[in-house]
Order: sequence, then C-alpha cells, then structure tokens
Amino acid sequence: MLILSGFVLTFAIEIRYVGWVLFIALILEAVYKIAVKYFRHKQHKVDWNFIKHEIWIISSALVFYWIFYFLFPQKIIYYPNPKPHTLLETISINANYNYSTLKYFFSCFDEGFLNVVVPHGIIFTALIGMLIFIFKPDQLKPTIFLFFFIGIIASTLIHPYTDTGFRLSLPVIPLILFFAAYALFIILAIVPYKQYVVFCLSLLVLFCYKQHALRVLKSGKDILVGPYSFEAGAAFFYINNNVPKDASIMFAKPRALTYFTGRKTCVNTEMASKKVITSEIEKFKPDYFLINFETTDDSTKIYFLHIPNSWKMVYVNKTCGLYKHGKY
Repeated sequence: MLILSGFVLTFAIEIRYVGWVLFIALILEAVYKIAVKYFRHKQHKVDWNFIKHEIWIISSALVFYWIFYFLFPQKIIYYPNPKPHTLLETISINANYNYSTLKYFFSCFDEGFLNVVVPHGIIFTALIGMLIFIFKPDQLKPTIFLFFFIGIIASTLIHPYTDTGFRLSLPVIPLILFFAAYALFIILAIVPYKQYVVFCLSLLVLFCYKQHALRVLKSGKDILVGPYSFEAGAAFFYINNNVPKDASIMFAKPRALTYFTGRKTCVNTEMASKKVITSEIEKFKPDYFLINFETTDDSTKIYFLHIPNSWKMVYVNKTCGLYKHGKY
C-alpha cells in the first residue's frame, strides 16, 4: 500500500504542480515528527521506525519518478508571459484574484445578504479552524494537511500567470472545508443543543446551493467544444502539416495550441493598444499569429483586421485565421 502511494504521488508529480507540493509536504511531515521527538520528548536519537511510512512513500516515489523520467522523457515547454510583475505585485494580484474566485465558489446566490455571509463565513471559519489545528496539542492530527495547505497557498500566490482561472484554487477547496469542519467540531463541543445548530446549518447549506445544483442539472448536456470544434481541428491539422516544427506561434490559448500541434507558443496581452501589441510581437518575434474569432480579444482582432504589411494570411476558416510574418 505504501509503494502504491508512492506510485500515485509520482503520477501526480508528472501531471501537476500539486504533486510536488504534496511531495514537499510529506518531507516536512517527516521532519516535523523528528523535531517533535527531539525537542518535546527529548529523544536525541532518531527513531526511523517512527517515520517509516513517510520513508517508504518518499523512497518509492523517487524510484518511480526516475523510472518515468527515463521511460517517458518530457520536454519542458515554457509559455512566455508578456505581463511581467515583481514578486510583490504577483502575490498581491494572485491573492485578490483567487480570494474572489473562492468567494464565488462558496457563494449561494447571485446577490443578497446570504451571498455575502456564507462565503465569508466559510473562509473565516476555515482560518479559525487552521489556527486551532496549529495550536491545539494533538499527536494524532494529520499535520501533513497543514503543510500541504500552506504549500498550495504559497505556490498559488507566486504563480507568474495571474489570470489562469479557477484551476489553481481547486486543491484548496477540500482543505478549506476540512478546516471549517474542524473549527465547527471544536466550537460545537461547548455549545448547548448542538444537534439543532447542526440541523439548521445543514438546511442553510442545502437551501443555498439548491439553485446552483438545478443550474448544473439543466446545463449538463451543454458541451463547450472549444479546441475540439471542427474549425479548430482543421486549423490544427493545417498547422501540423504546413508550419515548420521549430516555428513559434503567438495565440491567446498557448497551452491548447502546443498540446494539439507541438509547436512553440507564446501569448500576447489581451485588450492592449496597437503600440503594446506591436512591441510584444517585436519582443517575442513569433513566426505565426493565430486568431480565433471567438476567444481572441477585440483589440488583437482589430489590429489584424488592418493587416500590417509584414503579415500575410495563409489560412482561414469560419473561426480561425493564421497569419505568417515576413522577416523582422
């Protein structure tokens, strides 16, 4: 079971940054246990049997990682970001953006009093629960949750792409619910008639998320084809067969383009002025520029509507247009 856990951890490392955060959290968990034995219990000799589970998982994860590395070598692809920020600016932008995203996730109405109280209440209760979790002495508490939570928050705050949507906040949600439940469990232990309080809170949660559940059920058959549309597939097919493999393409969705074509990509600033678009093109020097009439921002579409002399349209369909650049 421990070796299987190491395999799953390696698989997570290969797919997402969350795997690395979990790997580091596991190491910190082992160090924490040793530190507690050393400083609190005055046990100066390291008891390796005390952290044998962590040792087995970490060791097997490293072995599987090197096996994966040699059997399935991955080429690291970097998507240049035209919006550089200082570290403090990046942290500030990410903090505001992800906090708003989490509030929206936990909101139960589009507007109204409960829409303000519920998301702020859940997040505030989770912070209280985390503080109780830190300072309440309990040898059986899973401290790896705390290390993982701190690691996820830190990696999200310093992430250079500050508008990547909800995906980076997803691993945080179960931990927020865990710490909120932990706080409620401690608080309700001293509250009289706790069963009635729990019943009322459960009704509130069910009532709040009723409309969201109905909306999901009604829209369950609606599928956004995105890169799997016929027109996008045709554009990718043309790029795969006509664009050199060492060519670079600037596009609003660089990850999708690289995934489907294997070409080097970069992204431009959305809703930028003509001067900014020109400067970014001169900076990154893309060989091609892909326009999608549904996802590309209006400023970029207007820029290419009056096609500069240095660009030539080489492919077009209902939703996509590919422009090729001459010599810089």
